[in-house]
Amino acid sequence: MSHADLENTLRSLPQVGTRLDKRDDRGPQIWRFEHDGKPFRLHFYPRRIGSNPALRELQRFQQLQKAGVRSQRAISAMVGFRLGEERGDALLLESVEPSISLEQLLIDSEVNASPIPHRKRLLNQLIEISQQLAKAGLGHDRLEIENFVVHADNLYLVEASGVRRGGLRMKQLLRLASSASRFATRSDYVRAAMALGAPAPKSNRSADNQRRWRRELGRIFADNEDFGTLESDGWTGVFTRRTSHPLRWASASRRVIQRSDWESAWPELLAQVRSGQLSTIKNDASGTVTRAQVRLGDAMCNVIVKSPKRKFWRQAIAEFFRGSRARRTWIRTWKSLVRGVPTEWPMLFMERRASGGAIESILVFQQIPGETLATIDLDRLDSAARENLFRRAGRSLRQIEELGFTHADAKSTNWVVFHDPVHGPRPILIDLDGVRHYRWSMMGIDRLLRAMRQHPQYTPTDSKNLCQGYAPNARLAREQLEK
Repeated sequence: MSHADLENTLRSLPQVGTRLDKRDDRGPQIWRFEHDGKPFRLHFYPRRIGSNPALRELQRFQQLQKAGVRSQRAISAMVGFRLGEERGDALLLESVEPSISLEQLLIDSEVNASPIPHRKRLLNQLIEISQQLAKAGLGHDRLEIENFVVHADNLYLVEASGVRRGGLRMKQLLRLASSASRFATRSDYVRAAMALGAPAPKSNRSADNQRRWRRELGRIFADNEDFGTLESDGWTGVFTRRTSHPLRWASASRRVIQRSDWESAWPELLAQVRSGQLSTIKNDASGTVTRAQVRLGDAMCNVIVKSPKRKFWRQAIAEFFRGSRARRTWIRTWKSLVRGVPTEWPMLFMERRASGGAIESILVFQQIPGETLATIDLDRLDSAARENLFRRAGRSLRQIEELGFTHADAKSTNWVVFHDPVHGPRPILIDLDGVRHYRWSMMGIDRLLRAMRQHPQYTPTDSKNLCQGYAPNARLAREQLEK
């Protein structure tokens, strides 16, 4: 490699290189470029007061290499590096290519309903890297699956800024477990715990999970890479732009939606709501639910439009302090989604305010194809699919309570059955207004059991499967059904 040629390439990096997107503003700018047919990465730190972060990262990559951890090879740190009009420090590294982020690999497998390739091998390599760090007396404060890449079925650690001396700590292992909680099974946790001599996590409500959930919820009303703000004729709100965790039952979660898409779609949708042109699903004292179609970009999307109403005058006073019901439902839906509870996909929240309070609000969700639990033809399902359907509904209610919540309105009309072509029927919650951030055991399952008794095809076997999904280790008792 000619140093003069490399210097020329680095000088023209904004023209010949590609800046890689990141999900947050932490850490350096990351650039990818090629020189002499080889891929490289450059971590650029704009000039700040304090020590040299590029040199510090170089030293930490060297520590990883001495410990035998597979990682990017750091070449050199450059002080006073100029990138365009900005001056700072930079670290040059050899890029591991072709590769895919471990997190993206797991997400693709989940969305495509395909087995995780080389699952056991990847798990063993995660354990091996953790053991190598511990043996070398190193810890890592950013030990997360997003900081690993897979190349030729091997795992590489590509983040060194979190490397610390003092050994691997339990909270760092729990951070790794937390980042993988959506994809890992109980068996994966047990294998890792036995290999590392650490206790397996007993609950999904670890302190690191709580911090991660709070961090993600702090973004749902801001203008960032995942959400965007919207204003139109006195209405203000927020829309979902994109997500790194798409859902199989929501095609909109796999798209990137721009502000311009909603700027053109919202006025037309609002006019249809006010003129009563939409197909009505429900219209009572608590609110109106309608179906609609909106064009977002070059695609049409079937959506559900919810317009909450106030039953009592005192609700207007309470909402002045608590926020509108639509705002609270938006928050509850995202509280559930970031914790992995299967719910409908929220696309847009808008409200019109006056005198400091909301006087009108609208929520837009993507429509889930399927019937509700109250109307589904249960006899059409084979026995295995029918059993899985009710066990999954019970498991979702158990998951909600294990997370410290209660669903006070888990009736059968608040579930839609999504017929997954690979995994079979799956119950999805479509109304999170009844979710409360306290735990009141068995309220949700009791409400669903009472509602399902009104279904003409509901049997004691269905009731047993529903209860076993909710409490798999409980003692069985026969329920008396009242038709």
